[in-house]
Amino acid sequence: VKEQYGVQFVELEYKLDGASLALIYKDGVLIDAVTRGQDNVGDSVVENAVKIQGVKTTIKRKGDVEIRGETLWNFDDFEQFNEQLEAEGKKELISNPRNGAAASLHLKCPDDVERRKLRFTAYIVAEGSESSTQIGDVEYLESEGFEVPPHVVVDISGDDGIEKFKEAAEKLRENRFNMPYPIDGVVVKVNDKTLHDEMGYTSKFPNFYSAYKFPPEEKDTVLLGIEESIGPSGAITPIAVFETISLAMTNVSRSSLHNWNLVEYFGLYKGCHVRIRKAGEIIPEIVMCVETGVSKDDYDLITATNGKVERYVDRVLSKRLVGNDKEFYLRPTECPFCHAPLRHAKNAKGEDLVDWVCDNPECTAQMVEKVKNFADRKVMNIRGFGEKMIQKLFDAGKIGTFDDIYRLTAQDLMDACGCREAKAKEHIANIEKSKGNYLHQWIEGFGISGIGHTASPVLAECINQCGGMKEFVGPEAINRLESLTFYAKKAGLTDKLIDKFGEFIKNQQVMLGNLVAAGIPFTVKESNIKSAKLKDRVCIMTGVFDKLGREEFKEMVVANGGKVCSGITKKTNLVLMGDNAGPAKKTAIEELQKAGFKIDVYTPDTLQEFLDLLA
Repeated sequence: VKEQYGVQFVELEYKLDGASLALIYKDGVLIDAVTRGQDNVGDSVVENAVKIQGVKTTIKRKGDVEIRGETLWNFDDFEQFNEQLEAEGKKELISNPRNGAAASLHLKCPDDVERRKLRFTAYIVAEGSESSTQIGDVEYLESEGFEVPPHVVVDISGDDGIEKFKEAAEKLRENRFNMPYPIDGVVVKVNDKTLHDEMGYTSKFPNFYSAYKFPPEEKDTVLLGIEESIGPSGAITPIAVFETISLAMTNVSRSSLHNWNLVEYFGLYKGCHVRIRKAGEIIPEIVMCVETGVSKDDYDLITATNGKVERYVDRVLSKRLVGNDKEFYLRPTECPFCHAPLRHAKNAKGEDLVDWVCDNPECTAQMVEKVKNFADRKVMNIRGFGEKMIQKLFDAGKIGTFDDIYRLTAQDLMDACGCREAKAKEHIANIEKSKGNYLHQWIEGFGISGIGHTASPVLAECINQCGGMKEFVGPEAINRLESLTFYAKKAGLTDKLIDKFGEFIKNQQVMLGNLVAAGIPFTVKESNIKSAKLKDRVCIMTGVFDKLGREEFKEMVVANGGKVCSGITKKTNLVLMGDNAGPAKKTAIEELQKAGFKIDVYTPDTLQEFLDLLA
């Protein structure tokens, strides 16, 4: 832009990580406040906005004025609010300041917004500006009493312009963790606004603004050991425990290692140094073993190319020479909970997958995890039926599988968990209430590998077309599976998922029969389709989008007549591919496209095109 448009000055400021908000003024009086993405108006939230610190109800300038900025939640205020929720006995805390700020704008009670101590930081005068420069707008905002993000104007006209630019950006980067609220990069703005029209826009962004995300912060620490956890599917996952470090303004001491291939690839041993970063500034992960010098990025490259760069085992064997006097961590040979032999999970073709699993159906630890998942708020939502209670009931022999939950009595809870009578009766009432949950919640709750939040509603509708869940209990259950397979394939489910559900039906006849005998209706939720704009589209979202969550994506697809798949297949024809998208999914998409399959792919840069498709 320096050469093409003769740009002499640029303004750099932090890219704020909160919820966008536009304040609309008429003759100096605030008349509206709206949430907004890029150039599209959202919801009016003026009653909540006036409860946010830094939002002005009046300004000096007359006429029509629109001021845009970000609703932010200071880290200290956010943590204090979560601590308050815990003190009040609330179990569901707010995950992070950014999501919390966005949700706060839509609260029904403005007093609840005020209680959260949000703040508004302004960064642009979208309408009513009297300045020809970006910095002039910033100075005007300050004169009106608005808080603005830290900023600097850089002269890039000379031969040393690029160096000055880099130096200014580096100073902002170094200071990022001294900021009281979340930021995730730098925005570069052409200071001369008379050039903006000439520079124009892309389909989503103006060409006179550019946003750059910071690389995640990384720190080295000492590995203290590796623990093993088991999931509902029986997968044994390694958990790294290391000396506590402060990372992205939080203390971390544990991190999932995802799978045992990665453990062996790193060459980890007790006392080695590991490099930690936070993926998306949220989830801690090990990215390198300092002593062996191998990184997760190398591993991702090898697995994404199916070993075409080099073989996984070659790298493992060669790095062993770096520290052959060390006792490297290796995958366990037996389940740490039931001592059954472990093996690789297998796909429908019988090929080994990455997951290292215990497939012992009698493994109590695995069943405990299944029941925890079953009762979770996002699945069956049995209030009060938490992890500690479930473990105590298993230890006391009161439950062993799902149907046992519906035979529990208040006395069982009093004996096994030490509940008082009134509390025990309350828990039993919550269990009884869950009997009326929809069929897709039950299917997801059963913890069948691969059949989760996405596939379960589709499967529930297919079962409904076959006469309902009760048709799959009893002597004719196996014969009904052929009809179910027909509808499930038509709905876009893979053979692998259909086969897994069929095996579940065959193996769990006693448990399902007990649930039917307990009076479970297995009701199918009515369709929530609003349009047919995504009819015949099979969609998937992989990776992270700043402005669109996974659950919101699923709801949008279903509401517009589309189907959401859990993996890339030949039927997939629409993909939202965000930041940190899975390398295996990327490879699968590329291979299908090369084979002639038409797949529409939307990235963070073209997300607005997808949203416009549904508008």
